[in-house]
Amino acid sequence: ALVKQTISPPHFKNSMPLPIPERSVSLRHVKGDNYVISFSLRAGRGVSHDVPILARDGYMRSILSELCGENTKMGAVVVEQDRLRPSRWYLRIAYTRRVSHIARNAQRIAAVHPGICTFITALTSSGERWVYDGADIEAYLAQIQRRRKSYQRTSKASGRNGHGRARMLSPIKKLEDAGTRWRATKIQTLARRLAMWLRDAKVTHVYMPDFSGIRDGLPEKLQGGKPIWDRVQSWPYFQQQAALVSCLEEYGITSSKIPSPGTAMTCPACLHASPENIDLRNRRLLCVECAHSEVLDISACKNILRMGPEFEAVAEADKKKS
Repeated sequence: ALVKQTISPPHFKNSMPLPIPERSVSLRHVKGDNYVISFSLRAGRGVSHDVPILARDGYMRSILSELCGENTKMGAVVVEQDRLRPSRWYLRIAYTRRVSHIARNAQRIAAVHPGICTFITALTSSGERWVYDGADIEAYLAQIQRRRKSYQRTSKASGRNGHGRARMLSPIKKLEDAGTRWRATKIQTLARRLAMWLRDAKVTHVYMPDFSGIRDGLPEKLQGGKPIWDRVQSWPYFQQQAALVSCLEEYGITSSKIPSPGTAMTCPACLHASPENIDLRNRRLLCVECAHSEVLDISACKNILRMGPEFEAVAEADKKKS
């Protein structure tokens, strides 16, 4: 076909990822935290490369041990170059793990709330709580915003136009790319930490609000008002939820999403729902009906724990009718 020029020949660059066939890759455990992965970049030539791997933490050690076992199947393997540090290359390994779901137990459920006063809050049915205030996230986002405004002020003061102004604003693009990578790493770290905590708490099912379309509402209609709307616009909560669901599936923990309206402004004691119940200044729920007072995010999680099974029961009944 190439001789007759019926198709275009493949073109490669030095920085392009190198795909490796699955059959030419093998991983073995040497000793302790040391592993060796062997692969060949030249098909049919018998040339093999051995790369040592050192497990840097317990999670990486467990994944590598599973890849050496029978319950985890190694998938596509790609050698790719670091875009920002060309001298570094990475071996990206995809894998499929066999996970048996834990038997559903109504006494071992938990609720995860995106948080009105915190970034993420989790509460189990036995009363155990996991709270992440997100102070480091807010500090980093504020730093990014200050640097962006500094570049913009400098460009405006210079009075340049055209290509000169574009060159002065070019650091903003690098700043945004760095922020995107930092968010992606932080999202995965938080999801893994929370999923491990839920696993250690022996939780079998997790209820959480549906985050899809969370940025589409008006600030005045969002529970908590404009401060919460600003946080939602600056943090990808939908990606955070997707990462958490993926981590939960790895541990065999099921999850379901429920409609979120009313979870924050409803009193868990008397079930009175009113926007006046939310006291953002003191970060508490103060019921105007029964005077019940509680931490705002914890009360929201209690409402999710109550509403989750009810919502599932209604959905199951509607499904049987249809």
